Amino acid sequence: MENLWREKGEEGNAESLDIDLTLEDLDELEKAITEKVLPETTGFFFGIDSYNEYGKLDLDYDLDFIVKARKRVNNGETVCYSCWW
Repeated sequence: MENLWREKGEEGNAESLDIDLTLEDLDELEKAITEKVLPETTGFFFGIDSYNEYGKLDLDYDLDFIVKARKRVNNGETVCYSCWW
């Protein structure tokens, strides 16, 4: 998301990210999830990756988010990714 934030023209220290996601952004996110190219993140500020009860990465949870987000964008709503650390 930081890379996307920078691609959208933001500069400076990315201590706070607010990104309105487009359908194209969601397509790229889906591709990164399905191709398993997102970096692993752990720690207090980054949370944990999504794992199911068997200890395997739960990609369905993330892909479900994308389906829901696409519906909202297609309905004229704004889907915003926001984080800070």
